[in-house]
Amino acid sequence: MKKLYFYIFLMFSSFALAQSPDCSSASAMCSGQGGPYNNTHSGTPGGNQTGYGPIAGCGGSNSHGNNGSLGSTPRPAWFTFQIGQSGPIQLNLQQFDNVGLGIDVDFALWGPFSNNNLSAICSNLSGFSSTSSHPSSNYTGPCNLVDASFSGTFNETINIPNAIAGETYVLLVTNYSTAPVQGTFTINQINTTPTSGSISCEVVCGIDLGPDRIICGTTTSVTLTATFNQAPTTSGTPVYSWFLNGVFQYTTATNTTNVNQSGTWTVEVVRPGCSDLATDDIEVNFGSIPPFNPIPPIVATPGECIQLST
Repeated sequence: MKKLYFYIFLMFSSFALAQSPDCSSASAMCSGQGGPYNNTHSGTPGGNQTGYGPIAGCGGSNSHGNNGSLGSTPRPAWFTFQIGQSGPIQLNLQQFDNVGLGIDVDFALWGPFSNNNLSAICSNLSGFSSTSSHPSSNYTGPCNLVDASFSGTFNETINIPNAIAGETYVLLVTNYSTAPVQGTFTINQINTTPTSGSISCEVVCGIDLGPDRIICGTTTSVTLTATFNQAPTTSGTPVYSWFLNGVFQYTTATNTTNVNQSGTWTVEVVRPGCSDLATDDIEVNFGSIPPFNPIPPIVATPGECIQLST
């Protein structure tokens, strides 16, 4: 069983998080990991400077009145996220240069998708022209562009009017500035009412102890290993807190512990780069070897039903 606890605050750090310049390897994001992310700039080696051409609008919440379209998509960064709680979601997107001045940032958001299969999603995004270099250039299905903006501001609002838990979205962030210096951008949720939706952090910040363990025979202990659902991309020294049947036992500096008691073992930890406390639990049961009772020869008429007593 997995749970993730969300805090209203966000943790801002001096490091910048990773982002992907390609849709097929879009970086997973969550509400507790709003950046800053390094942008792709005109001096980025191998960066996609020209992007994929324009993206045609086909509806959407149209945050800046531009008919949900982009005139160009230079220096792209791709993200994917899953909805954790149903309801409307508003994300604030801001981009700054290396001295803290706001620089033009644009975006496009697609969804919802039933899973996070990026190889399929990235070939089925609406709005790309037939001459685009993007894998979705041949897509002719229904509109799935949720929101987009091509305004000249550094401060954008991304709207998902009716997010449903379990759905997946894909976000494209582009850097319109041609400055050859590293900049950063942040993406943070700004509506936090009880009826608001939220982005799940399980994909990014979650932890897993694996399946329940039933130990038979003379074995008296077992090693539990807590594995992050996504390997941290930033350095850090996470502390793992271990509980037995809800009672705190001890902390460890590594992701493993050796236990010799039956019950529900729980781990709590904050993944480096996240601000959400992740937890998972596992049932451990140490049992003895069951006694072997030999079955005597069975004598009966063929086809006759018999009753065995224990």
